[in-house]
Amino acid sequence: MVKVGRWVIFVFVITVVFTLTHIPQVNMPSDLGVGNFDKILHAGAYGVLAFVGIWAVGFGRGWRGYVGLAMMLAGLGVVDELTQPWVGRTCGVDDWAANVVGIVVVLGVVRVAGGWGRGKEK
Repeated sequence: MVKVGRWVIFVFVITVVFTLTHIPQVNMPSDLGVGNFDKILHAGAYGVLAFVGIWAVGFGRGWRGYVGLAMMLAGLGVVDELTQPWVGRTCGVDDWAANVVGIVVVLGVVRVAGGWGRGKEK
């Protein structure tokens, strides 16, 4: 059974990530783009979204649940990137790729740590 409170937290975390990624560039610290630190932030933010998302839907959903969540979050990442120019930020495939890396790494670790096939497919 899906717990409503978990979904509320998941939506809240999505809102926080979208808010942070839509702060106009002129208001952001300039050292965030040094080296690949920006990409680490992207991967970290979407890794957190992946973890909270799988926690919201339930860890025992099977591989289809993980793939579905990964696709949904990757799509969300596309929307996130495409809307950033509206607030003076840049849209980049490399940023989206970093988002996807964060999603895949976290979901992979959670899935392996939780064991394949735990729970029943719905």
